[in-house]
Amino acid sequence: MNCMIITVAIALSGPPDAADRTRVQGVPAGDVREQVETFLSTIDVPVTAQQWQALGPEAAPLLMEIASSQQLSLRRARAVEALGMRKDAAATDLVGRLATGASEPRAVRMAAVRATPKLAPGPAAQATLAPLLQEKDPHLRAAAASALASLGANGCKLVSQRLQRETGEERALMERASTSCHKP
Repeated sequence: MNCMIITVAIALSGPPDAADRTRVQGVPAGDVREQVETFLSTIDVPVTAQQWQALGPEAAPLLMEIASSQQLSLRRARAVEALGMRKDAAATDLVGRLATGASEPRAVRMAAVRATPKLAPGPAAQATLAPLLQEKDPHLRAAAASALASLGANGCKLVSQRLQRETGEERALMERASTSCHKP
């Protein structure tokens, strides 16, 4: 019941502002869990990286637990996105496994692909993402291309090589994903 009340309150008022975030730090683990649940349930107003970070180190294990669970894929994807926004290095291996896990739901994989460059240093992220340029799903390939493009010249080289093999709509997806490679 409390979770429902909090969810309704957040939906009506939006996520906590800067003043509310300061109260989150140093709160008991049960309260951090409640705040994580509330943030994951917020649909109208995006939760910022600063809000996720304000939850402190206790939030990372909770988010990792949700991301690796058998809960709804959208909920898991939001937890993965939060780990990326928080730049929780402890989640690097989990996020890499989710990105490359062929049996994982598409939403979870896409979130993990987007989070990978935020969590892993360039070469490690590239090693995780490069094989995804061979995926059958063109949207997953495009997400991997976009993530690789964010890594700089080495990632852009891989994207350029893959782009040469794409045709039609799939090529257009890949071109949009790799636009940052063409910026001066």
